[in-house]
Amino acid sequence: MGRKNTFFSEIPEQFDRIVNKYNSLQERTLDYGCGEDLYPSEIHAVEAIGKHPEAHMAEIARILGVTRGAIQQTADRLVKKGLVEKFMDESDRKRVYLELTAKGNAAFDGHEEYHAEMSSRMGKSFEDLRPGEVAFLKNLLDEVESFMDVYQEQKLQQKSRSG
Repeated sequence: MGRKNTFFSEIPEQFDRIVNKYNSLQERTLDYGCGEDLYPSEIHAVEAIGKHPEAHMAEIARILGVTRGAIQQTADRLVKKGLVEKFMDESDRKRVYLELTAKGNAAFDGHEEYHAEMSSRMGKSFEDLRPGEVAFLKNLLDEVESFMDVYQEQKLQQKSRSG
C-alpha cells in the first residue's frame, strides 16, 4: 500500500480512536483540588471564567464554543457546588457575570497544574519538530476544526428542516 493510501486509512482511524477516548473522558469527573468532582464542561467553564474575569456569560459561552443555554446550566451547577457566584451588570440588567469563589480559584489552580503537566509531557514529544512541521500540525488541526464546524452547521440545518 502506498504512503498516501496509508494516510487515508490509518490516520482517520487513529483520529477516531482519539476522539472516542476524549469523549469517554468527557463523561468522567475529577477533583482538581477544590473538594468537588467536576465534569470537563464544568472545569473548562471555571478555566474560562478565571482567564476572562471581565467577560459576561454570553462571552464565556462564545469562548467555550457552547450555547448560552449550555453555559447557563453549567454556571448553575457551579453555583450549587460553590465554585462560582453570579451577578448582574447594574447598567445592563441582561448581562450576567460570573466570578470564581475561593473554591473556584482552587479548582482553577488545580486545572492549571494539570495543564502544565500535560504540556510538559507533550512538549517533550514536540521538541524535535522543525517550525514547518509545527505549522503543518497547526494547519491540519485548523482544517479538522473547520470541517467539524461546517459539518455541525449542516446537521443543524438538516435537523431544523426536518423537524
